[in-house]
Amino acid sequence: MDQRTYAGVMTRFANGLAINDPLQTLYQLMSSRIPTAMKQCGDTRWGDWRPHLAMILSNSGTSDINRRSIITLGDSLLAKGQLFAAQFCYIVSEADWGSLTSPTAKLVLLLSSASGAANIETFATTEAIQCTEIYEFVQRLGNKDYHMPFLQPYKYLHLLRLLESGLSTRAQDYTRVLGEHICACVTGGLMVEQETVPGWVTNTQHLAEMLKYLDPVYTTSAGEITEISDPAWLGQ
Repeated sequence: MDQRTYAGVMTRFANGLAINDPLQTLYQLMSSRIPTAMKQCGDTRWGDWRPHLAMILSNSGTSDINRRSIITLGDSLLAKGQLFAAQFCYIVSEADWGSLTSPTAKLVLLLSSASGAANIETFATTEAIQCTEIYEFVQRLGNKDYHMPFLQPYKYLHLLRLLESGLSTRAQDYTRVLGEHICACVTGGLMVEQETVPGWVTNTQHLAEMLKYLDPVYTTSAGEITEISDPAWLGQ
């Protein structure tokens, strides 16, 4: 068909669809427009948001218009109080992670919202920290160099909660993980985020020195404690 005929057929096709039909979403996206559904989903009159997101993910690549459309859908769902749905959209769009004070950050901790949180303790629930750690773990299965600098201060908070609960061995594991993260950042010239929890790096080092005797280097070695050298990660 020539361009005029093609445009006429496509217009008649689109006009024959319900406004909330997921095919409308695909048609508008293929026309390089952010689909109307991205701003309206979450409203009961528009029905379920998931078929519209599925239509984008299964029929198009990773272009900028696709990413902006999915982020817009996440913003619309978040404005209507659907936190988990919004965060799912942000994840599949590969939106930016950041700190609580970052105006451009779409994701800080999974399962938790900054709105209504009185302080960092109420925002950073243990469940939210653990869920975000799972996300980091899964990402690192595919890319061992995957880096989440904004999550590390929350791991420090988790470390403190483990100590307060008497789980000293598990807390010692966290000092090692955080210590290795700091070393990797310094070696690779990457950012160490210290705005969220000021002083967490120094405090982690102090706790690592206090808890180091739980390390297998000490618990399984023969000889006097004073003669056993520190674990390699602590020396670094």
